[in-house]
Amino acid sequence: MKNADRPKMTPAQAGRLGGLETWSRHGATHLSAIGYAGALTTAERYYGGDMSQMMASLRARRTTEAVWDEKLMCWVKPAQAIQ
Repeated sequence: MKNADRPKMTPAQAGRLGGLETWSRHGATHLSAIGYAGALTTAERYYGGDMSQMMASLRARRTTEAVWDEKLMCWVKPAQAIQ
């Protein structure tokens, strides 16, 4: 299918489809390893390799306004929650 024939997608839609394709090809363990490697890299770059400090910083920035959205399977601000 040529690009002109494909339906237009938002970046969020394209990212979602790419993530689903990666999951279908490589599985959940692969995605978990990518996430863990990203967390280690972030801790190394910005927190001197201290994962505990990074997690404490993330928890401190968490807003109390966030609610768990079952459809999105993540924390969102109430205005973003899918009804």
